[in-house]
Amino acid sequence: MRRGRLLAVPVMLATVLASTSASAAPLDPVGTWDSATTYPQGSVVAYEDRSWVADAATSAGQEPGSGRSWVALTEHGADGAPGPEGPVGSDGAAGPQGSPGPSGPQGPAGARGPSGPAGPVGPAAVSTATTGHARLDGRGRASVRVAGLRTGDLVLLQYADAATRPSLHLRLVSTTNGGFVAAGTPGVRFGFVRIPAGG
Repeated sequence: MRRGRLLAVPVMLATVLASTSASAAPLDPVGTWDSATTYPQGSVVAYEDRSWVADAATSAGQEPGSGRSWVALTEHGADGAPGPEGPVGSDGAAGPQGSPGPSGPQGPAGARGPSGPAGPVGPAAVSTATTGHARLDGRGRASVRVAGLRTGDLVLLQYADAATRPSLHLRLVSTTNGGFVAAGTPGVRFGFVRIPAGG
């Protein structure tokens, strides 16, 4: 059920109470009417925007206005004009910092940038290799003198006549400072290339 608010009872209501037996009992404002409460004579309650006084003791669940036990005291007046707006309150304290969010997905690869300018041309390489020819003697050996040869240099041997290569033998035996020794089939002509170590 719709409940109201307890209204102030003005002094002028004494003329209303004069016609009821409740005028013989002191008024007792008890708040909003409750269906589970038994009210004695003189109880003043609020119900459906009106104030009511018990002209006699009531039983539980007896609504104001449903019988002679309740007498209306006041009607709900028109709502008053809104009051002025209050001042703006001060800012509250800053809340705690939230936890970091999850990492976002990896973005797509960017476009390829333009090629940079070509660098300057380096100096021409200086060949330090030494070439020559020799022949194995009747014993199948040859000691070849090469100026500037060192033991750590690389010596490459090659047949002078490629057509006879399958039936000939040629190998480097050793290198010394200033020369090398080759061995193979007697009388074979060959060429050599000496490449300095680190060159």
